[in-house]
Amino acid sequence: MSTGIGSRQIGALALRILGIIWLLRAIGHIPALIGMFATRPSRFEPGNFNLLITASFVGFFLNLVLAWLLLFRADRVAARVFPDSDTGQLAVTAEECLAVALAVVGAYVVVDAIPKVGEAVINFKYMKDSGRVAVAGSWIRGNWVVLTGSIGQLVVGIGLFVRSRYLASLWSTFEANRTRHVPVEVGDDAP
Repeated sequence: MSTGIGSRQIGALALRILGIIWLLRAIGHIPALIGMFATRPSRFEPGNFNLLITASFVGFFLNLVLAWLLLFRADRVAARVFPDSDTGQLAVTAEECLAVALAVVGAYVVVDAIPKVGEAVINFKYMKDSGRVAVAGSWIRGNWVVLTGSIGQLVVGIGLFVRSRYLASLWSTFEANRTRHVPVEVGDDAP
């Protein structure tokens, strides 16, 4: 007897795939970290060299922690976001698939934004410590753009993740209304 798959299992699988992506991103930080440790601090611009190393480690460890959460805690997250119905029916509807897809996109957007926010905050601290706050106005504006964009990305991602079932239901309602009002032309092909 074969059993179907529920939205919780689909969600957990998709979150694990995101975990693999973020593990690969964390591994991608390793050459930059090795390069920083191989370079003498005097080769960098004036400022707090330790803070620069800390910023790099923050990005690396945030990616690593997020990968661990997505890989090894996917079942718990999926159980909270996609509770299967108590009817015992395991078939997944189109609306449930859309909810899973929206939640996974939301998780991707959130996980992508978290290291950016951390690095932008550390960049502000680095600029203050190096005395570049008064000198580099465009750099500060650029950092504010990155920070506000990343915070906006966090808000959108959290909204997609937390409200995925509501958004899928809303989408299905609009889709049903749209298809219900589509005129159907019946033609007579007889000569």
